Amino acid sequence: ATLRYSGFCSIVDSFAKVGLMDRTQRTVSKDTDWRSLLCGLLQVDSSSTPAQLEELIKRRLTNLDFPLDKIHRALDSYRWLGLFSNQQVVSAAASATTASLGSVASKDMNITVLESFCKLLESKLSYKPGERDMVLLYHKFGIQWRNGKQEQRTSTLVSYGGIGQAPGNVWLGGGCGVSGYSAM
Repeated sequence: ATLRYSGFCSIVDSFAKVGLMDRTQRTVSKDTDWRSLLCGLLQVDSSSTPAQLEELIKRRLTNLDFPLDKIHRALDSYRWLGLFSNQQVVSAAASATTASLGSVASKDMNITVLESFCKLLESKLSYKPGERDMVLLYHKFGIQWRNGKQEQRTSTLVSYGGIGQAPGNVWLGGGCGVSGYSAM
């Protein structure tokens, strides 16, 4: 999905509205799970159930004038990501430290919610073996010529990524490179 994926912007906006983009350093227990962290961000009792959290987020987003269909789509994303689950929160620093030093004795870890959320997104959205990226574009252009004649033209593109190569790098990066070279 790209920034043009239908609903992407409102889902990410909802993440920000509940605090998942918070860059403030905080100390949490290594046993902290996503549901508990979400309770803390929403400033509600940590024993709140997933259903209660969903209702609270729905109310919060409704008060911020989010359309109901976008709220439901965002909540689907929260469920899919496991944000209402007992899955442990992992910090980028903790995962790097654990990988290089083994288990860390401390019961607490310093995190930013954003870094931990990025680790969650990375684990959920990374390509699995055998999967690859694809760019699919379809544009219709309505043209009105100076002589008044009207015409419609269509432009399409289907491009698959290879191993270690995303088609976006080629089609978007290449265009940027040509534009930059032309400007020089």
